[in-house]
Amino acid sequence: MIRERTNWEGLPGHRIGDRWVATRAGWEKVRRRLAEKAEFRCEHCGRQLHYSGDCHHRRGRGAAKRDDRIELPDGTRNLLYLCRPCHSEQPIERKRESVRNLAPGISP
Repeated sequence: MIRERTNWEGLPGHRIGDRWVATRAGWEKVRRRLAEKAEFRCEHCGRQLHYSGDCHHRRGRGAAKRDDRIELPDGTRNLLYLCRPCHSEQPIERKRESVRNLAPGISP
């Protein structure tokens, strides 16, 4: 897969296929924007977090699947700002999809 150095909304990163992956400097800016968008609160339980929250990737993570955009082009939210306890409870959609593909008809 070809990596193309590019910006997303002014943030440094790489375009890999249809995904955008932030550089280290870009990721810190993504985290800051996400915290501000969530008004510094956990988007699940509402706990006040300031900048201490976690960023949860709803669609995949890791080098092969990760996309660091807060919102995807289709308008769906990809990143959520969560407190550590809520983050540990959140599923990753990729896991549910892979279970669904392996065992059709069985709810993950």
